[in-house]
Amino acid sequence: MDEYTILVEKFSTVKKEFERNMEESANRFQQLEETHLKSMGEFLQKYSEGWSRHYDKLKKTHDEFDDKCSSLSIEALLDMFVTTKKTGTDRPSDVTFEQPDLSGISAMESSTESDRPERPKSTTFLDLVPAFGRRRKKKAEEKDNNSLAQTQVDEEGFTVRPDEGEEKKEDLNSWWSSGEESDEEETKTSKKPFKVEIKPANINGSGGTESVTSMEDLKRSVVQLKNLAPPPSRRPDRMTPTPNIFDSQNQSDEWGHRKMTSISSSPHLQIPVAFAITETVNALFDADCYQPSKIRIDGQITVCLPRSVAEKLISDSHPLIFNLQNATSVQKIDVDNNLISIDLFKEKTYSFKMSALCNYVKGKLVENNVNYINIDVLKYEVESMRAPFLIRSVFNKADGYVDVVIEVTSNVSNALKCSGDVKLRLALCISGSQIVGVESKPAYMTTDNAKVVWNLEYNEKCFVEAKIKVEDNLYENNEVCKCRTALQFHCDGASVSGSSINIQGEDFKLAKMVNRVSSGKYASDAVEPSIPEGYQ
Repeated sequence: MDEYTILVEKFSTVKKEFERNMEESANRFQQLEETHLKSMGEFLQKYSEGWSRHYDKLKKTHDEFDDKCSSLSIEALLDMFVTTKKTGTDRPSDVTFEQPDLSGISAMESSTESDRPERPKSTTFLDLVPAFGRRRKKKAEEKDNNSLAQTQVDEEGFTVRPDEGEEKKEDLNSWWSSGEESDEEETKTSKKPFKVEIKPANINGSGGTESVTSMEDLKRSVVQLKNLAPPPSRRPDRMTPTPNIFDSQNQSDEWGHRKMTSISSSPHLQIPVAFAITETVNALFDADCYQPSKIRIDGQITVCLPRSVAEKLISDSHPLIFNLQNATSVQKIDVDNNLISIDLFKEKTYSFKMSALCNYVKGKLVENNVNYINIDVLKYEVESMRAPFLIRSVFNKADGYVDVVIEVTSNVSNALKCSGDVKLRLALCISGSQIVGVESKPAYMTTDNAKVVWNLEYNEKCFVEAKIKVEDNLYENNEVCKCRTALQFHCDGASVSGSSINIQGEDFKLAKMVNRVSSGKYASDAVEPSIPEGYQ
């Protein structure tokens, strides 16, 4: 009986423990299930909202398409066809045939010759002698009479021209000795028809410069032919306007790269776009140490569009998509959300909102009359603690003066590989004292003897040491001498992060890619010498 009682008590104890554990487990599982169901509900809600927005845009596009289709009636399409294909608005007059009067041909020719304005004669030595003038006039009259007598008329009443071979023979056997004969020769030459030969550019050839030159010559020849007046016997031109393929004007670029022409409506041409990546290095060096205590590298991406391209941008074209490549050290990317949308499925891929871009570009064109439009689209930071240049500046007190030594060296582990020119400038500012002398030359010093500047030459193993002497009056009035060294540099064709741009899309092409590295706040503070004993 006692054993049974003990077993019952154990059973009740185990039962209570089991029920308590089961209750806790059930509560825990219920909380997990509620959290899961809540997250799934939020996911379905977002999924539904996304599809709803997608269908709204699709419905909007469909409605716009329906509106355009409804507006295109048969009458409207016929009007468009007639407007584009018409040759004019006035009906041509009737053409009547008149029988020519053959009897008055000689009289008409003589009157035409008399009505024609005379060519001004050039004054020569022979014009000063009256005898030569009379002889010349007599010869001219005889020549006119002979030409009138030799005029031949065919059966239909048209004048028969003499054979050109005979004229060439006469020209070879004749000679001139005065100014009037040369004037007559110029008159004959001007009456002869001229031949214009246009050689097309060799597009398939390897020489790019010859193709561009021949294309420019072709443009000039076409413009000259347009400016010439048509001859009297020329047939009237058609009224259909012909598009001019040479209306685009070349523009110069402020970045110094090649010229880009404006685009046309041809689907085979791509819009040229230029990108610039500018990285600014900010660094602060402490005391007698080459390693920077603070460093920050900021980057900025700018898009450049020529004015001729910007004026023809349309919101219906394919979006401009670009990808940031080799950007493993790039972080904290900040984009202009008004113009740029981020591709969530591709890493570091961005696309322009074409409608917003068109509105932005049109506003810039109205505000400023510039040839190029620069758009800042993206900013980022570079995750790096390595500065391209290392600075160290120290004080050395000796012989009543203080020597300030500045050492600038290139960081071998992070040297800039520049394809263009590199500008380096080192400046040293002293406050609380004056500069007595400069040992490192050439240098430029201000009139107040408080600042000295050096222009340095760059190479990958650059090492420069600059020395100056400063007055030793730092402790007379318990003043503190502050010495700051600043380095300014500008490198074209270089990049700290190594990032580049790649364009994706059918309507755009990368015409130019520019990389720049420049200095921001790049400075070092010198070590102040300890106050010697005796100074209070």
